[in-house]
Amino acid sequence: GESPREGGEEDNEELAPPEFEDEDGLEWVYEDDRGGVQGPFSTSELQGWIREGYLQPTRRGGPAGTDAAEMQPLGRYAEFLSVVPEDWEEDLVAPPPPSKGSEASLSREEEEALRRAKAEAAAEAARVAAE
Repeated sequence: GESPREGGEEDNEELAPPEFEDEDGLEWVYEDDRGGVQGPFSTSELQGWIREGYLQPTRRGGPAGTDAAEMQPLGRYAEFLSVVPEDWEEDLVAPPPPSKGSEASLSREEEEALRRAKAEAAAEAARVAAE
C-alpha cells in the first residue's frame, strides 16, 4: 500500500498561509541584518533565543509566510510577550501600534489607522510650528 500523504504536501508555497488555530503548530520567520529571511522556526525555538538574548524583541519577524514588508517586531506578538522585558518597546523608534487585544499582527485597517495617526501628528506638529 502507498501512504496517502506522499508528495504534493510541500510545494504549496504560492498559497496564502492557512489561518493558524493550533498555537504549537505555528512556525516563525525573521529578518536578519542583511534583510534576508531566516526560518521557519518553532515558537519555542524563538522564545528560547529571545529569552537568551540571541534575538532582540525589536527584530522584525512574523508567522511563516509573512512578507518582509508585513513583519512586526517579534516582541509585539502575543507568543513572545512572556519572554521579552517590559520596556523593550523603548528601543523602537516607531510608536507601538494601538493595542487591540492579543491580535498577533496588524490588520489592514490598523495599518491604515496607524498611517493616518502619523500623518495627523505630523500635520499637528507643522501647525504648531507655524504659529
